[in-house]
Amino acid sequence: MTYRIVAIILFIIFVAVMAFKVLPGDFGNTAVNIGVDIAFIAAGMIVYKIAELLDIKNNRKKNI
Repeated sequence: MTYRIVAIILFIIFVAVMAFKVLPGDFGNTAVNIGVDIAFIAAGMIVYKIAELLDIKNNRKKNI
């Protein structure tokens, strides 16, 4: 369950970053901001996949 909470927190951070990207001004579509967004997406996906794998392992141990 703790891994799911971490994944939810990272998802909220990702949504906040996307909201900043949409807002006009200094957070415009520059190469740096696009790179940061890609890095956030990649990190979130990697952490979520690790959390899924750990949840599967924990569920198998509980079932046995």
